[in-house]
Amino acid sequence: MTSGCFGCRSGVHEMKSGQLREMAKAAVEHGAPLEAWDSLSVRCVERAEKMNYWDILAVLQAYAQTGLVVQNHDQWLFRMPERGARDEVRPAPRDGQGCR
Repeated sequence: MTSGCFGCRSGVHEMKSGQLREMAKAAVEHGAPLEAWDSLSVRCVERAEKMNYWDILAVLQAYAQTGLVVQNHDQWLFRMPERGARDEVRPAPRDGQGCR
């Protein structure tokens, strides 16, 4: 994902949990504009019930790294415990260095 695609909202509305995690990671790495973070937040609200626990944490970490305030956090952040309790526990995804 390049910084040029952060300005467009096309595609974000179709992203699933892992794709939202990757978008957040790339947004930090490439210094995405605020519009991209807004789109990410809107999609996280839409997908809140279906997002994986670790993906939600990764998105929140990305926001923390930038110092941005999470928009609509009350609509998706607080659904994490509900989601985790319903699903079987899965290990966290590995990053490029093999760490969890």
